[in-house]
Amino acid sequence: MDVIADFAAPLPAIVTAEMLGVPIADHRQLKQWSADFAEMLGNFQHNPDHVPRVLKSLRSLIAYFRDAIRQQQTQPREGLVHALLNAEIDGDRLSEEEVIANCIITMVGGQETTDELDRQRHAFSC
Repeated sequence: MDVIADFAAPLPAIVTAEMLGVPIADHRQLKQWSADFAEMLGNFQHNPDHVPRVLKSLRSLIAYFRDAIRQQQTQPREGLVHALLNAEIDGDRLSEEEVIANCIITMVGGQETTDELDRQRHAFSC
């Protein structure tokens, strides 16, 4: 068993999926989409050839969380998606777009911080 590859690398995506209340079985796909999205936040300007893939991943993330919202309406499941859909302050609720944006940022943030630590570890060990 490779502890990093088999356990540590997928763990943040599994934990973030569980926290969001989406199926943890989707963690690999969510991790890939998140990595693509995160590229826009960092060195995107240096990789213009990646634009189509990044945009496709963004569309996939939006569709994924839109579907998660629809599933919450028929089969509520504990997690951040459910909490965001039901959050209310003085009668105001988040729009679907705001819920989706918060879910994407949570998923990407959960991956990017741990991936950055892994990149630093690899740089240090080389």
